[in-house]
Amino acid sequence: MSTLIFLGLYAILIFNLVFWLRIKSGASAIVLPLLVIMTVIVSFTFEYHFPLLARFQNTYRQTWKNSLMLPWMRFGNTLLLLVIDVAVFSLAYFLPLLRALLVIVGIAWTAYLKSFVFLRAFSVNRS
Repeated sequence: MSTLIFLGLYAILIFNLVFWLRIKSGASAIVLPLLVIMTVIVSFTFEYHFPLLARFQNTYRQTWKNSLMLPWMRFGNTLLLLVIDVAVFSLAYFLPLLRALLVIVGIAWTAYLKSFVFLRAFSVNRS
């Protein structure tokens, strides 16, 4: 269910971004920054939602609430997660050998790196 919700959200956001980028009007100057902010919020929520589902037993509503709040409460960890994503995909784009390695190993290596950040983000006693 969560996957379909995120696919729907991203489809709506991408459609709106493309639509407002092609429309050259004064309204697009107002709408585009709002769409970018919404895309960032959805992306941050996406980063935490599925690890929260896997790690904790909460109600559906509580999981959504936590996945909306946690990126902002643990903003340093959120930035580290995004740096890992950007670094892996940038290196894969520029280095063909790493691209082949990602095909062989899969994205599991990225998930393994991110799991350490999630462990730190989900811990109650932060040092």
